[in-house]
Amino acid sequence: MNIKVDISNKCKKKEMNPVVWVGDSKKRLLTFPASVRHEIGFILERAQAGLTHHNVKLLRGFSGVYEIVSNYDRNTYRAIYAMKMTNEKIEYEIGSGNVFKDLEIPNPEEYLAKTRLAMIIYDIITERKLKHGKAAKQLGISKREITALLNGRLDDFSIEHLFAMLRKLDRDIEIVVRERPADTPPAEINISTVV
Repeated sequence: MNIKVDISNKCKKKEMNPVVWVGDSKKRLLTFPASVRHEIGFILERAQAGLTHHNVKLLRGFSGVYEIVSNYDRNTYRAIYAMKMTNEKIEYEIGSGNVFKDLEIPNPEEYLAKTRLAMIIYDIITERKLKHGKAAKQLGISKREITALLNGRLDDFSIEHLFAMLRKLDRDIEIVVRERPADTPPAEINISTVV
């Protein structure tokens, strides 16, 4: 069974770039606290779709190389990613297609679905130029919760809660359940948006 959640009645699929883990980068990220891995996964998922995030800065002196900065529990964590690879011979590992599975987040398919919904909310808030306080009030959540949501720290948000927030942002939600053909990969959850 394939569950597909469309925000309205037309689908716009974003072309996703694969994650390529260079050297021991994945191993090092796995040593970060889970909350930081959630945030970095959220940001990498946005980068795969060609989207930006407010916690990403261009790394000075390098073309196409970006730094993710995550502050958690009075510590600062940093991750670097590049949008294009060089022709140098380097050791790498192709990601699984789900960055949360790669980062060993429990229930990675659910977390990816929540991330895709949170990305839509992030984009609406950014497009409307809403300040955190106003966005929080409109969504019926606290400023702390809006910060967590916009940073991809989604443990305290259910899919149903994210659906409710999308409705508060004047979005229709359509859920389509289809039988999965026998010769296709295991069932998955897909999130798409309308143009």
